Amino acid sequence: MSYVAWGVMLAAIDKQIPFITVLKATFAYHIFGGYVLHSAGSIWNDIIDKDLDALVERTKNRPLPSGRISVSATLLFLFPQVVLMAAMMYFYTNKVAFTLGMIGLFFWVPLYPFMKRITYWPQAWLGIAGNWGLLVAYASLTGEINFNTAGVLFVGTWCWCMHYDTIYGMMDKKDDARVGIKSTALLFGSSARPILAAFALGFLAALYLCGLNLGASNIYYSLAVGGSALHLTWQLVTVDFDSNPSCFKMFTSNAKQLAYFVYFGLVSVYLSKS
Repeated sequence: MSYVAWGVMLAAIDKQIPFITVLKATFAYHIFGGYVLHSAGSIWNDIIDKDLDALVERTKNRPLPSGRISVSATLLFLFPQVVLMAAMMYFYTNKVAFTLGMIGLFFWVPLYPFMKRITYWPQAWLGIAGNWGLLVAYASLTGEINFNTAGVLFVGTWCWCMHYDTIYGMMDKKDDARVGIKSTALLFGSSARPILAAFALGFLAALYLCGLNLGASNIYYSLAVGGSALHLTWQLVTVDFDSNPSCFKMFTSNAKQLAYFVYFGLVSVYLSKS
């Protein structure tokens, strides 16, 4: 849920928001905008995909495809999460953030599971749906969207998602091809490494441009841009697209490692302007 924390920090820098407010917002939006929305999206995805998941080795033993839990029980668990998210955005954000949040909650997220059935670019849709929270978090603190900062970084996170979720999709490419699931992992095929390198460069370019628009110091460029560049290079050089453990390791490293380079780079900008 790094995109939410990035959105909060961008807003804090642009509007010079006090530290305590930033701390509270980071916690609140990370919990509700990150974990609750991610949970709801994952549950909905599992409901829509239960029949397909039953045909894929890696996912066939999940609760829904294996029959350990019913769809009706899953919907009962999903419903209060959706209500909670909508209520939180209605009562505790502004009009711009609420509008953006509703678009994400009832358009981008629920339509995502259907994309793998109609296009080889479901990751492109996920890049919007999965990172929409960055814009919502930013707008919730500012009442607007600064396209020179939040907009630029949103485009960068889209490129980043194309990179890491294609790597994730590599784990299922054989089963996906067999059952008819579409993905960029299948589309890119043997050209995946150079194509993913191009998306990685797009992400780095967005980080660099965002830094210029923020008036960032060398610390930001060293951490956010330099650290991310080294990490992405390591991923692309060492990942084995035919090894599920290797792909999963690289996929998770984006959230567990790379995301912190960007976050602390943004923190350095905030501190330098406080």
